[in-house]
Amino acid sequence: MKDQTENFFFGVRMDSVEKEAVFSLIEKKLKDHNSCLKIATINPEILLKAEKDNAYKEILNSFDLNLVDGFGIKLVGFLKNIKTGERIAGADLAEYVLNIAKRDNLKIGLVVKRGGLSAKEELAKKIRSIGINELGVIYNDERLEIIKEAEILLVGLGAPEQEKFIYSNEHIFSELKLAMGVGGTFDYWTGIKKRAPVFMRRIGLEWLWRFIIQPNRFFRIWNATAVFMWRMFKN
Repeated sequence: MKDQTENFFFGVRMDSVEKEAVFSLIEKKLKDHNSCLKIATINPEILLKAEKDNAYKEILNSFDLNLVDGFGIKLVGFLKNIKTGERIAGADLAEYVLNIAKRDNLKIGLVVKRGGLSAKEELAKKIRSIGINELGVIYNDERLEIIKEAEILLVGLGAPEQEKFIYSNEHIFSELKLAMGVGGTFDYWTGIKKRAPVFMRRIGLEWLWRFIIQPNRFFRIWNATAVFMWRMFKN
C-alpha cells in the first residue's frame, strides 16, 4: 500500500498507514479481488499475548494489515519516535465495512462466540434490521458451510481466537474478499455493551470507560496499560 511503513512491537508487524488509505484499499478489494484481505486491529493486550505465543505472532504477521487500535501503542510510538500511523478502532472499521456491505449488497457472514454476551439470534436480528444481506450468523463451533459463500467475514471471538479462526478457515470460503476480527463489536451492535462517549475515544480513554462500567476488567486493563508500557520500555 502506498505511504505504508512497517515497525515491529514484540515481533509483531505494525503497519503505519492512514485511515483514508485503509478505506481506499478496502473499497478496491471488495470490488475486484483475487485473494482475501485479512485485517487485524491491534491493541496492547493483543501484543502481550503474541509476545508469549509464537504461533499467534506468526499468524498476525501473515495478515495483510495490522492496524493500531490502542492508545497505548500510539503513546509508545510518540515517546520512542516510532511511526504508528493513524489509530483505527476495530469497532469503527467494522461499522465502515458494514456500510459498504449494505451499499453494495455484499454477502456477509458473522461468527460469534458461544457462551459470549451476545446471542447469535439477537445479532442476526440487528443486522437484518439495518438492511444487510446477512448470509448467516453462526457460533464458532458450528458448521462453516452455512456461511461458506460469504464475501465478508467478521469474527467476534476475541484475541487470539478470532485471528486463529480466520487463519485456519480462510480456505473454506470461495468468494471471500475481506476477513477481520472485531473483538467485542457485536456486543455494541446488540446493545449488550455501550461504547465510550466520543470525546473519551478521541483522547484515548476508552480503557477508563471500560473500567467504570466493568470494574471486574481491572486486571485486563492493568495489563493493557501499565504492564504494556513497562514491557515496551524494558525492551
